[in-house]
Amino acid sequence: MLFILSTLVPQALYCGSCTINKVESDIMQLGQAIELYESILGKNIKTLKDISQLTQSTPAILYALPDDPWDQRYGYKYLGGRSATFIIWSSGSIDSDSGLIMYAFEKHDGRYTANLMEPTKGQLF
Repeated sequence: MLFILSTLVPQALYCGSCTINKVESDIMQLGQAIELYESILGKNIKTLKDISQLTQSTPAILYALPDDPWDQRYGYKYLGGRSATFIIWSSGSIDSDSGLIMYAFEKHDGRYTANLMEPTKGQLF
């Protein structure tokens, strides 16, 4: 019965914590891929306009991009600043019960750290 359920019902509908865990894992992996894009390929992340470029580099940092549990692409935006900040978010999570899942990555001492961005009540990003 579980097999039938898992083939008919998307994971996002019956396992809330599994969904959030997948999104967070995907976002962390995408963040690491962006860090590799910069450190191994020597490319400035300012020039990364879309995370799909990670699959088009030589060598490819990623062979395929994951979709979030709602079958949407992950979003990416370079914000800049002294700490070379960028954000990655789950596009499908915007309309979910979980709400928007977004992380900011900031460079400190040559490494990026990830921080979950949570809006305060009544505040939008």
